[in-house]
Amino acid sequence: MHSGYVFNIGFNKCGTTSLSAALNLLGVATLHHQFTMTVAGEPPRIVRLCDLWRANQQQGRRPFFGLDGQVRGYTDFMGENCFRLLDEAYPGSKFILTVRPLEDWLTSREKHVERNLRRPDYSGGFVKVDRPGWTAEYWSHIEDTGRFFAGRPNDFLVMDIPSGHGWDPLCRLLEEAVPEQPFPWGNKT
Repeated sequence: MHSGYVFNIGFNKCGTTSLSAALNLLGVATLHHQFTMTVAGEPPRIVRLCDLWRANQQQGRRPFFGLDGQVRGYTDFMGENCFRLLDEAYPGSKFILTVRPLEDWLTSREKHVERNLRRPDYSGGFVKVDRPGWTAEYWSHIEDTGRFFAGRPNDFLVMDIPSGHGWDPLCRLLEEAVPEQPFPWGNKT
């Protein structure tokens, strides 16, 4: 079994919830997008992984400082923007690029933006539909990660979970036995 870190470096809406559930089932303690932080004497609060990353970066610490040793898997944290830094900060890690058919991904992202716009309490930045920009970003990211991890098949996996990729490629990457239970599939739409 791989004992290092596992990072999802694909975009949101590409099976990140399913990947997180699968990693947890394999015994890789994984956080998806956010977690509840508890500090003695304070009420619990929700912290987004990307916010923890930024705070740690400002302090000159590793991206997930404070969770090191407790959590080994991270999904849906804007990892597509920083796989090079993660590779340097966490040597020996595994990287999973989650993808899905482009048109399905664009449609799912549009729906996500629409949901954000309907929420009066939403304070994030994902509020504009940009199909041409997203398309360019999608293909560019696939090419960039492919070049960066070329020659490193033991460290890098491309998974299209919505199209049926499941336990076999993931378990090969992590050197794990394939579980008997079906691969988890969250947020089917």
